[in-house]
Amino acid sequence: MITISNTQINQIAKLTDLNHHTEAVYRLCEIINNEELITIMKHVINIHEELGYMLPDVSELRRQCFNKAMKLVKNTEEVLEGF
Repeated sequence: MITISNTQINQIAKLTDLNHHTEAVYRLCEIINNEELITIMKHVINIHEELGYMLPDVSELRRQCFNKAMKLVKNTEEVLEGF
């Protein structure tokens, strides 16, 4: 289990405050250093940027990445406050 620092939680919170939810999930995946989730999130970002909007299936993929990442986080309640 990984404990995410307050500084890292604040980085995520800033992204969500700017409505950059995909980038916030990507940052979470970077913080926990999960290469599989990072790769998937890079694809999610590319699809979102290419289309200019988020397809429901891509949004669901982002949600799945978020859920998998959060299973690896020790201080989940603190991190959830950032989202």
